[in-house]
Amino acid sequence: MYGGILIFTGMVLYAYFVVRDCDPVTAGYVANGNQVLPYFVIDIMRDVPGLAGVFIAALFSGALSSLSSGINSMAANTIEDILGGMFKEATQNRITLFAKIIVLAYGLISVGLAYGARNLKGSIVQVALSALGAAGGPVSGLFFLGGIFPQANWIGAFSGGIISLAITIWIAVGSVLYGKAIPLSPPPSTSGCMAGLTSNVSDIMSNFTAGEQLTIEDYFYTSSITTFLETHSSSDVTAISMLDAVDTHLSIYDISYLWLGMIGFVLSIFFGLIISFATGMNKTRKLAESLIFPCCRSFWRVQFSESYPPAFHGQLVTKEERMKLDEGEAIDSKIVQPPPWNRLWYLELPVEEPQLITK
Repeated sequence: MYGGILIFTGMVLYAYFVVRDCDPVTAGYVANGNQVLPYFVIDIMRDVPGLAGVFIAALFSGALSSLSSGINSMAANTIEDILGGMFKEATQNRITLFAKIIVLAYGLISVGLAYGARNLKGSIVQVALSALGAAGGPVSGLFFLGGIFPQANWIGAFSGGIISLAITIWIAVGSVLYGKAIPLSPPPSTSGCMAGLTSNVSDIMSNFTAGEQLTIEDYFYTSSITTFLETHSSSDVTAISMLDAVDTHLSIYDISYLWLGMIGFVLSIFFGLIISFATGMNKTRKLAESLIFPCCRSFWRVQFSESYPPAFHGQLVTKEERMKLDEGEAIDSKIVQPPPWNRLWYLELPVEEPQLITK
């Protein structure tokens, strides 16, 4: 849904400026392509009082609704998973206070990133998807590494995740800094920009001579006129193609940002398995059957720990387990022998003898 809205918005913007025969980026009206949508709204709504403000308010509303939930989630994860050992004996009020401080810190970081995003030359959507793919691919690979391969140990999972994350971040940053900017469409025209600027000059000068103050829209168009004239003051403009320049960067930087997630996913599993084999695999710890995908349990033919958890005092059990315990039956372990062709992957995990539990 989100991708469809972005595609539809881009098509509308492209069609609008093609019909006007005026590209705002080439003409110098905006610094980069990320500012085309706000410029489009101001351009078509500048004669309707308050409508541009409603658009900005809608943008803030949509952004803050998603940002607030994300910041709260990150603060909760930080308290629970990263700083959990520091708050074992802390009171609930103290934990809440630290959570609010962490929320404030994450909010300041988000504001700083928002200010830095306006200096980006590329698409902000591409940068966001690149970051998501570079970070999400290795994490997804770790999940499937543990769910498919029972031989993986914590050393392989941790090392493989770090290595794949470093590689995907390296590719993502290199693509932004050194990747080739291959045009996806013919060079846009700016022949229709001067006609629009002429009418804007007349309106601005008439308001100025009448003693009226310049509005924000007038100042915006005045700055656009100055930028346009400075950019096109020379008639001798030489077009230098980036494709003809000396190619000194790595070709890996030209990989599409849409492939970063798959690259991180594959590398995480690959390095995780290699390092797990090098460190002796998972032969010393019991393996719970619920941690392996159901479709992979019969394939690996490993022996798992007890099918039912041992009954300790105060531990919750299911109704079926309670019936077995009440009847004095033993909770048997599930032992499956490996086939000869799969003996390399066989995990000789210790299995406790079934015990008889009575009332």
